[in-house]
Amino acid sequence: MDVTKLESHTLELKKEVFNLNDVIANTIDDTVLSKEFSNKSNQLSYEPCNVLLHADKPRIAEVLSNLLSNAISLPQTVK
Repeated sequence: MDVTKLESHTLELKKEVFNLNDVIANTIDDTVLSKEFSNKSNQLSYEPCNVLLHADKPRIAEVLSNLLSNAISLPQTVK
């Protein structure tokens, strides 16, 4: 995300109505196909739920992708 634009209040959001489930499913698909994910013994589970948002779709997708990427890169703890 462009922190400079956010801090200077010049970030323009292009809001649209979309189904969050579609963005989550696409982000999970992209993450599972990534080398970072396939090199580890990770599992992702998601129960689809239809949620309509009025937001900036690419920004939401970027945030979700970053969250998943960060979660994958964290060390696994043994329970």
